[in-house]
Amino acid sequence: MVPIVKISNLDKYFGRLHVLKNISLDVEQRQVVCLIGRSGSGKSTLLRCINFLEEPSHGSIEVDGIKVDGGEKGAHHRQLVHDVRLKTGMVFQEFNLFPHMSVLENVIEGPVIVKGMDRKKAIELGEENLDRVGLLFKKDEYPNRLSGGQKQRVAIARALSMEPRVMLFDEPTSALDPELIGEVLNVMKKVATEGMTMIVVTHEMGFAREVADRVLVMGDGELIEDAKPADLFSNPKDPRTKALIDRYRTGEQ
Repeated sequence: MVPIVKISNLDKYFGRLHVLKNISLDVEQRQVVCLIGRSGSGKSTLLRCINFLEEPSHGSIEVDGIKVDGGEKGAHHRQLVHDVRLKTGMVFQEFNLFPHMSVLENVIEGPVIVKGMDRKKAIELGEENLDRVGLLFKKDEYPNRLSGGQKQRVAIARALSMEPRVMLFDEPTSALDPELIGEVLNVMKKVATEGMTMIVVTHEMGFAREVADRVLVMGDGELIEDAKPADLFSNPKDPRTKALIDRYRTGEQ
């Protein structure tokens, strides 16, 4: 099977700082891949390179058959990046909802403006995705009337309404109060069971253990481990992975 995401020899520099070091990674369709690692290990940068929110310095990214070489410029490069972004949905740590728009208006903005979708069709799609995340009854509310967990679920519905082939989650629960984390993780589990390909940067080890097909560990800008959750958590190969898992087990981060 051809991978839906293929990362080849990826490097990312910020000035002289070498943040990602020769990363190569394939993700199969319908896989859920969790990225874990200490803060500053490169997890979020890698995720942001996949949809070119960060421009890779070297190497290539391929998403659903569209291959883009890092470090290029020009109109053709910009068009390829645009095409890749249409294939990827992104959910951030912060919700980034438009405060002056209702929940439904937030969700349909992308399909209407970016994809040129008919507004009636976009509304039907938006309501369907709000129902998927359990928030159809909030469609006419404004973001300031929602809890943090509800805002993040709206953000997930907004990303799904772009009909992506791959969903990228950048620590989607890190800005939430502890009692709200579960509702967002439950929605993510539901999206995973529906067959969406997902790459998730997370500190939620329980989610990684339960939902992921693979867990990747990053350290110092490199992929240091790639294993099934049961194998990784019971028998980590790299001492940095063992230290990371031990810290989480004792509640330290």
